[in-house]
Amino acid sequence: MPGLKARPEAEAVSTTDHEIAVAIDLLPVAALIYDRDDGSFRHANPLFESTFGIANEEFVKHRIHEFYSDSDEHDEFILQLALKGVISGRQVTAFAGAGTELWLDTSSRWVVYGGKPAILTLFINIDT
Repeated sequence: MPGLKARPEAEAVSTTDHEIAVAIDLLPVAALIYDRDDGSFRHANPLFESTFGIANEEFVKHRIHEFYSDSDEHDEFILQLALKGVISGRQVTAFAGAGTELWLDTSSRWVVYGGKPAILTLFINIDT
């Protein structure tokens, strides 16, 4: 029976930003990539748009820091992510475009997007 075999590091396949964006768009949960250094939004999938009620074109004009009531909270998150590499089960409250409060379970990890360090976060609405 054939099995899976890991590819040696020297043969690792490179993934383009476009391929990453397409893969994220296919995820069954809301997903967002934002720049680690300046917090600018890089890509949000269609489920992110529908969950938060904000069109991607409008959303990318903002930075992640604008969405925290206390910016120190985001700084603490970045420190924890730097230590762990991945953070799962982080529960946050957010507001959709219509002002509806959402209770979300998030998972985040480091990625490289556009040649720069970035953060990929997945969001699951736990209110429903």
